[in-house]
Amino acid sequence: MTLLESIFSGIIQGVTEFLPVSSSGHLVLLHDYFGIKEANIVFDVFLHLATLIAVVIYFSKDLIDIIKKKNFKFISYIVVATIPAVAAGVLLERFITSFFYDIRRVGIMFFITALLLLSAEITLRLKREQCREMSLGRSIVIGIFQALALIPGISRSGSTISSALLCGVSKEKAFKFSFVMSIPVILGAALYKFMTVDVNTVIAGNIKIYVFGMFAALISGIICLRLLWWFVKTSRLYVFAIYCFLLGIVTVFF
Repeated sequence: MTLLESIFSGIIQGVTEFLPVSSSGHLVLLHDYFGIKEANIVFDVFLHLATLIAVVIYFSKDLIDIIKKKNFKFISYIVVATIPAVAAGVLLERFITSFFYDIRRVGIMFFITALLLLSAEITLRLKREQCREMSLGRSIVIGIFQALALIPGISRSGSTISSALLCGVSKEKAFKFSFVMSIPVILGAALYKFMTVDVNTVIAGNIKIYVFGMFAALISGIICLRLLWWFVKTSRLYVFAIYCFLLGIVTVFF
């Protein structure tokens, strides 16, 4: 991998990880287009860690506030919302992995992402914004949608934000909860992948490639978090719904 390719990969990771378009779905498309049979697991882990850092930086004030106020209720909601994804990742690993080798099935998942985003958009426009608080039941529902997003083509941010909005949670709380709950999931996924990697492979790797890729993912990730909040705040999720729908058509039929 060249330096330019690592920067490009980092930007793609940062953009697709946070915008509701499915990073894993785009990964499958890129691999299919370029004929890549095996991913660079080490590089992939570092890119995921970069996006994790982006979330921590962007929501640093909220995270500090949660810790200072010892908001155990909110923390319990995060824990509960994380359980479905962990369970699905362990129990359905083969099923989820099979999607990485079937591009048309991924295309169908893009349609599902588009429908979720569109339904959330319609709900907001018909009922206007509701301001229900987060609850145990709502965190479970959002957690289930996060588990579904393990399937390539279903966006994690899109499914969790949409499910929160459909549950009547306000835009700001839906946005924050979606990404704060992603912290343990991204960290867990990165650690799990890292456990399967030979340490010598990491040491022997081109450190410059890792650093530039991570930096590109970090900066693009923070920018896209700001951009997504604007789209959520102004009720423009339909833009991503249209994109996912068109991408689904291209993937399935062309």
